[in-house]
Amino acid sequence: MSQILISPQNEKEREIRIRFKNEFPFFAHNCLKIGHKEGGLIDFRLNKAQLYLHNIAEKQLAEKGFVKILCLKGRQQGISTYVEGRFFWKVIHNKGLHAFILTHRGDATDHIFEMAQKYYKYLPDDLKPFVERHNADEFLFSQLASGYKVGTASAGDVGRSNTIQLFHGSEVAHWKCTQEIVSGVMQGITKNSEQFLESTANGVGNYFYEQWRLAERGETDFIPVFIPFHWQDEYAEEITSDFTLDADEIEIRDLFGLNNNQMVFRRKKIKEIGINLFHQEYPFTPTEAFQATQVGGYIPSEVAIKAMKNTDAIKYGPLIIGVDPARNEGGGDRTAIVCRQGRVAFNLHSFKTNDTMHIVGIVHQMIKELNPAAVCTS
Repeated sequence: MSQILISPQNEKEREIRIRFKNEFPFFAHNCLKIGHKEGGLIDFRLNKAQLYLHNIAEKQLAEKGFVKILCLKGRQQGISTYVEGRFFWKVIHNKGLHAFILTHRGDATDHIFEMAQKYYKYLPDDLKPFVERHNADEFLFSQLASGYKVGTASAGDVGRSNTIQLFHGSEVAHWKCTQEIVSGVMQGITKNSEQFLESTANGVGNYFYEQWRLAERGETDFIPVFIPFHWQDEYAEEITSDFTLDADEIEIRDLFGLNNNQMVFRRKKIKEIGINLFHQEYPFTPTEAFQATQVGGYIPSEVAIKAMKNTDAIKYGPLIIGVDPARNEGGGDRTAIVCRQGRVAFNLHSFKTNDTMHIVGIVHQMIKELNPAAVCTS
């Protein structure tokens, strides 16, 4: 990246300008304005979720020379605000950078670009680059040969002809024409780029979910980053004098380290939108977020986490081998084999194979070596 030159008036200004160029949190707090949820404008000070994501991005950039992040999050946690601010910062401080933001709906696209317009409008005058073109979806900074553009994922050819160094896919789990977009605009992203693909969950079986699974297994360069909803300070409510928690709520509060104000928010929101939609929009864990739309089809995440934290269980009774063979070999599905005695599961094997007889051979060998009481398959 070819960086713009800093022309300070004095040493103090030089130090500040260097920090503006090198430290996004410092630049954001002093130079960018964002809309407040209650109305008006405030300085852009990174919240817990944004700072967490920023530190991961900077670490990957330092180690790999690129940023590739899949971010699963709850509603309105400021992830888009962070990425748009980061890209705006990059574009006005470097030459030859082109940022492209792709959202799931037209109104979301408009909102994203309004955010960029605020960034530019309230930017200190001595930091504003010359704008050659500024229309409904694009800034073109001709003297820097850089640009900032937005689009909507409603057609497969959107952004196809662009060369992109900074790419943000917003609400990817809700995209239309996903395969066309992947084979189009995403093929124009340069090698040493920054890519943020973020979304609230939208069930399983879509592109975002599949990419998340691949990233979790370390099969791509993307880092999976989960942002739990309760990191947001505003997701809390005042406690009334008659408020009490039932046994299940106490268990959830203690398991995830919440306070009672957050539990009041949780209870009110569940009454408003229902438990399944709450798990999807305000998740505690990735599993909870993805599986929320499949009613009755999964073990609640709080139960699974409690089981994983239980170190008191001991092996007892007959040995059982469970086998879950892959159903879609071409779609990233994996075969899993695990042993169980009583409440203890162990010796998990998870692998890909195009040969079902390979699975049979592995299970046959385990039967010979372990002499299980039963083998169960799904």
